[in-house]
Amino acid sequence: MTDRIEILNGTHKIRGRDVDLSGYVFPLVSEFRVGRNGGFVTVDARGVAGLPDRNIKIACNSADDYAYTHKDNTQKKQTNRSLSECVTVLTCWTK
Repeated sequence: MTDRIEILNGTHKIRGRDVDLSGYVFPLVSEFRVGRNGGFVTVDARGVAGLPDRNIKIACNSADDYAYTHKDNTQKKQTNRSLSECVTVLTCWTK
């Protein structure tokens, strides 16, 4: 079974804007690394509404910004807005 992680503090750029992915659970592709633009973790975002159907890099400060979890599905804790609603708002702002 693939390791799954819960993002505690991290963002991904969508249409040039940082979108907070805290609380989301993803299958881990590659552990924390530091690149020229800072630290990131690579996850599989397939099946998550509003995210690309591929592996994505989530910007984070350290490996402490995510935690291994036993949750089964790629999911997000309940909040007032879904990721797809945030993407819709960002799309409207950029027009």
